[in-house]
Amino acid sequence: MNKYDYHIHGTFSSDSTAAYGDLIQKAINENYKQIAFTDHFDFLPSEALEYGVPSYTEYVKHIENLQTKFKSSMSILLGVEIGEFHRVTPYTDRLFKIRKPDLTIGSIHVLTDGFNVSVPFNEIMTKNQVLDYYNENLALCEQSPINILGHLGIHKRYYTQTPDESYVDSLIDKILETLIKREIALEINYSPFRKTYNSFLPEIPVLKRYLNKGGKLVTIGSDSHSVENFDDNYNHTAKILSDCGCKELAIISPNGWTTTPLSCF
Repeated sequence: MNKYDYHIHGTFSSDSTAAYGDLIQKAINENYKQIAFTDHFDFLPSEALEYGVPSYTEYVKHIENLQTKFKSSMSILLGVEIGEFHRVTPYTDRLFKIRKPDLTIGSIHVLTDGFNVSVPFNEIMTKNQVLDYYNENLALCEQSPINILGHLGIHKRYYTQTPDESYVDSLIDKILETLIKREIALEINYSPFRKTYNSFLPEIPVLKRYLNKGGKLVTIGSDSHSVENFDDNYNHTAKILSDCGCKELAIISPNGWTTTPLSCF
C-alpha cells in the first residue's frame, strides 16, 4: 500500500524547519511511493518583503541532487507553491523559463485588500472578504497554469467551528467546475487537523460536491513545515476520503494525470 503527498515544505521555505533528507527518510519508512517538495515562491510585494523569495536556481539544483541521490528508493518531484499566481505572472514566466516544475500548486494567501488569510487572526472574516477569497481562487483556477489548487478554505483552519458560508456555494461550484474542465486537481489539505479546525480543507461537503460533478483528481497534502507534521494525519484523512466515496488518488506524470487506488491504513 503506497502513499502520495504533493504538498511538502523544506527549508527553502522561510517558514519551514524540515530538512529534506529527514523528510525523505521518513517518507521511505512510511511507505510513500512519491512526494513533491513544493516550497513557497510568493512574489506579491507584501509577501516578498515579509518572507523573502528563495533562489529558484539553487532550489532546482538542490531538488535535482535529491532526485539523483534517492532515485532507487523514492520518486521525488520538483514542485512549487505559488501564491496568487494570476497576479504575479511576470515573475512566474521568468521562473518557468529556467525549468518548469514537475508540479505546481496554486494557492491564495493574500486578499486583494492585503489581508493575509494564511496566518492566525482573531476576527472572523467579513462576508466581503470571504467573497473576495473565493473569487480570487476562481480567478487563479481560470487563468493560471497550475496542476493543483491548494488548501481551498485555508482561512478557516484557525477557526473553532464551521462558519456559515452558504452564500458562496454557487461560487465554490464554479471553482469545482473549473478544476474539472481544466484538469486541475483538488487538494485535500489536512494541516487544519493540527490547528484548531477539526476537519481537512476543503471540508467533506465540498469534496462530495466535487465528486458528484464528476471530479476525479484528488490529492492529499500534509502542507508540512516540519518533519513531525509530515504524515501525522495522512491515514486519518485517507480513511475519511474512502468513507466519502473517494476511491482513487491523482498521480502526476510527465504525460499528465493518472489515478491510483486510494490505500487506507
